[in-house]
Amino acid sequence: MAVADDFKILDDAVNAGQRSVTLPDGRTFTLGEARTERDRLGKELEAKKSAKKSEQDLKNEQIANAQKSVQNAESIFNQQLRAFNNNNASAAEVERARLDLQNRQEFLARLTSATVVVAPTTPPVVTSTTTGGVNVLSRAERGESVTPIPTGVLDEGGAPDAKPTKVVITKSQVDAKLVELNLPDTPENRKIVRQALKAGTTVTPGAVDTSWEPLFKQNYPQYSWMFTDLDRTKYADVFTLFSKAIDPKTGKQVMEDVEFDRRWKGTSFYRELETGKKGRELSAAIGNFTWGSGNLAKFLTKATQFGYDGDNLKQKAYAELFSKVDGKYVNDLAVKEVALQHHIWL
Repeated sequence: MAVADDFKILDDAVNAGQRSVTLPDGRTFTLGEARTERDRLGKELEAKKSAKKSEQDLKNEQIANAQKSVQNAESIFNQQLRAFNNNNASAAEVERARLDLQNRQEFLARLTSATVVVAPTTPPVVTSTTTGGVNVLSRAERGESVTPIPTGVLDEGGAPDAKPTKVVITKSQVDAKLVELNLPDTPENRKIVRQALKAGTTVTPGAVDTSWEPLFKQNYPQYSWMFTDLDRTKYADVFTLFSKAIDPKTGKQVMEDVEFDRRWKGTSFYRELETGKKGRELSAAIGNFTWGSGNLAKFLTKATQFGYDGDNLKQKAYAELFSKVDGKYVNDLAVKEVALQHHIWL
């Protein structure tokens, strides 16, 4: 608030026509100097307000995109239910559509800080009180013979459980839940998570270790945005890498930068961006340069969100690639590469 306070003091003094004014930090200004300083601080305050508004606009756009994504997933899920009702889809296809819808709902909920509304675990069913059988949707009304979707989840082969009372929990489900709860990958935690998933209850282990997250952000600030913008279930391997990169007891990096970068480039999120359409457009626009670790993924995500293309993509990429923080280039290797191309000695 120091800038705002100084602005008010100077503005009051200028409006009152005071010949001189002294700020709390001891600086003294004549009337003319006070007017100049007031105008400068006013511009600074206005710039901060604009930047804050831009951040909110970005957040609103992310939420709108996530809402559209949920609507599309709901449509696909309902299509699969109708297809199953007409013997044109398997239980495995319905389950996959349900899991996709759930992941998108959870991502939207994290963006809006809302309660997660989970998609139904099975298609709606009607129990016949006269025959004791289970009939799916309107096929029961037609008196057709149907096979109900089991109450359990899919096994690792992609087929539903043979017995409705048996629940098979896959390794990938346990891995995803460990990442979601920020739990270390230990035999004990895997046992707790697996039992809770089978029981259909919320996992509440005695000690949830989240100490690595703030430590990771301190050591790798360029990846901090991913904790709010990435789907932890879809990109579970990314957060597994993050959790293993820091020792919670010492707060220090466990891996050398070269080793971390090697593993980062092997994650599903990096490969998706690297091979995606926007990545190819970027290479065609400016060629291939060495971006700082995490910076390429962040820019490609932003470029996709805002629809950068053509000359606009090129301008935005160069601005990001050669940006500075505290007077130093963020991607210093890219600067050196350009200098070598043009025979400039730095």
